[in-house]
Amino acid sequence: MHETFSLRRFGLMATLALAPAAGACGPARAKHARPPEPAGCQQAADSGAVRWVVPRPAEASPAEWCVAVGTPVLRNRRPTGDAVVDSLLVVTWNTHVGGGDVARLVEDLRAGRVTGAPVRDFVLLLQEAYRAGGAVPATAPSAYSPKRIATAPPGGERVDIATSAARLGLSLLYVPSMRNGRSADGDPAEDRGNAILATRPLEAAMAIELPHQAQRRVAVAAEIGARTSAGAPWRLRLVSAHLDHRASWSRIGESFGAGRLRQAMALAEALDEGPPTVLGGDLNTWAGARRETAVPYLRARFPATPPERAVATFTSGLYARRLDHLFFRLPEGSASELRRIDDRYGSDHYPLMAWIRPVAAPAVVRQVAGRR
Repeated sequence: MHETFSLRRFGLMATLALAPAAGACGPARAKHARPPEPAGCQQAADSGAVRWVVPRPAEASPAEWCVAVGTPVLRNRRPTGDAVVDSLLVVTWNTHVGGGDVARLVEDLRAGRVTGAPVRDFVLLLQEAYRAGGAVPATAPSAYSPKRIATAPPGGERVDIATSAARLGLSLLYVPSMRNGRSADGDPAEDRGNAILATRPLEAAMAIELPHQAQRRVAVAAEIGARTSAGAPWRLRLVSAHLDHRASWSRIGESFGAGRLRQAMALAEALDEGPPTVLGGDLNTWAGARRETAVPYLRARFPATPPERAVATFTSGLYARRLDHLFFRLPEGSASELRRIDDRYGSDHYPLMAWIRPVAAPAVVRQVAGRR
């Protein structure tokens, strides 16, 4: 009993300690509120460009979270060259709402400073991306708005996700989960959520709204396709997700893992059918391995996931935890390796990267699996 009490006390202390960094301060209702738009959370579906998956009504986020944000963004770059792709680098990373220098990471990938050789084809699965400007409502009507997070990268320029994608020449899918700041406090119009950046066009875009815990969470998914140099076509679905760091105060006990398991189950159900899939994200798995059952659950649902090294992906002072994960459901004959990029690029999370070979010969599998 004493051990259980100590674990719960530690977990609750960690929840309270991390809450400000995660934007967990209680939502505030904006002044001069107008009636919310009748479509609620589904009003964010962007003219059919993004397919929306919603939870059961009892588990859905209140509409007040949804009317504070703008619509999704889906912008595809023109593909250059042919569609031959034999291997793909996938990176998952929490960018800390502008603190992570996405441009420098992409520059290092393209220059080969991360992998030892230039990377031509890659996908970034980003969490805590933000979007600013006219696409975000100037005043959040009848809206819940978490406290603003506005960190800047070491280089000093804080760049929103739409601007980053345009400058880098990458395809973009971005779906906001919540507002970033309170209009009533004079904060600029920003929202934040999950994003996918890719060197290939993004197709079959999907937004997956997760069961509500403390904040609104919307995962994003999209497919890319190409062919190998041997002429074999392939398609791969990429997913970026961010689970809640705690549950609401009325059921605070679920903060120790049960709430994240519920969200993981809903996410896996939405991804049950479809092409081979790579899921990456910040699972907020801070409560310890025995309690964080979302991780073994997703590993079982994504059976090609390799063993994880016991390495922290989030650090804050003396606090260090493995919060970020990658999961794989790949066809037979594919190969992947997973490792941490040992540079936070200004964020409070380290990126994780994996090489994916959607269609591979046995000799190539051995080569990629031994790559470092």
